[in-house]
Amino acid sequence: MNAIQPPSSATRDLPDVPVPPASSTEVFSDRDIMLIVGLIAFFLSPAVWVINGLRCGTIYPATSVSQYYFSGAHVVFVGGLVTVGVLLLSYRGWGFPVRANRVPWSLQHVFSVASGLCALGVGLIPTALDPQPLRHFGDACSQCNQLVTSLDAVRLTGLPAHWEPGIHTGCAVLLFLWLTYTAMNNFTEPSTDYLERHAPARKALRNRIYRMCAAAMVVGMVLCLLSILGVKVTCFVRACDLQLFIGESLALAAFGVAWLVKSRWLLGYAGQRQGFLRG
Repeated sequence: MNAIQPPSSATRDLPDVPVPPASSTEVFSDRDIMLIVGLIAFFLSPAVWVINGLRCGTIYPATSVSQYYFSGAHVVFVGGLVTVGVLLLSYRGWGFPVRANRVPWSLQHVFSVASGLCALGVGLIPTALDPQPLRHFGDACSQCNQLVTSLDAVRLTGLPAHWEPGIHTGCAVLLFLWLTYTAMNNFTEPSTDYLERHAPARKALRNRIYRMCAAAMVVGMVLCLLSILGVKVTCFVRACDLQLFIGESLALAAFGVAWLVKSRWLLGYAGQRQGFLRG
């Protein structure tokens, strides 16, 4: 029997190549969750605007994204937010931070559960109906007028009507606060992920995008707050009554981009099999 030969000097001189971990057996991974959540968040605002316009014959946006609860895009608005809420509840936090004293759950998971509950609240508990909704929802369509009236009369949760706007607003504020913190802090932390550890320049680029998205969410929330207080800063583009809609749309789009990047379907790594703009 031949003796086992020691490795040659050429083999010993090869650099250590990191071996990726074994593929997961999960059918629905955290990356899939982040991809779906990111897509829904990014497209929710334009989707309800366009769908309601097609159904009710108006191109003028509502005063806020939340007003589409009462519109021809009711199913899209509620369905999108409920889907996001359920997925956030199931998200455990992908790419755990490197810490010696880690707790059994990740901070991403904690904030994701809180965000999921708030997303369900925003989708199922309506805000107050705009006193003049027909310009935004299409006053030429009698069916849409009846729909607005019916949706305002029917309450899915059974809560007193005067409670719902405050609960809706509180859930929306907490949702974006937690999402902003997640993008700014959790997403930028170092992780044990094999691809991230061996591509520091790519990780730095992604961290800059997370911080930019967090800043955009803050700007969107400030626009919403100023609109509620009656301070209009969008009048210079002749959109005084759309400031709330613009702020909410900006925050939703930034939320979507952050989660799409974290899912690695945008700006992923060269070693992964799927995604766009890998490098």
